[in-house]
Amino acid sequence: MNARLLRAYRATRYQADGIPVFVGHFSPQMDALLRRHKARVGVFVTAWNQMSLRMPAGWNARMQRAVME
Repeated sequence: MNARLLRAYRATRYQADGIPVFVGHFSPQMDALLRRHKARVGVFVTAWNQMSLRMPAGWNARMQRAVME
């Protein structure tokens, strides 16, 4: 992964149950959410910009809806 793409991933704000999470940052709130679900780890699954290729917002939204179905 090149440095530019790595910076982009680290700058991306992921969110679960209203809790913002950034790659490489500790989140006590996310840890608490995982505990509530009796989980030790979690992952984010998204259809946005598959294969790290920038796509139009409309395309991303359609792909994300398909993942959620």
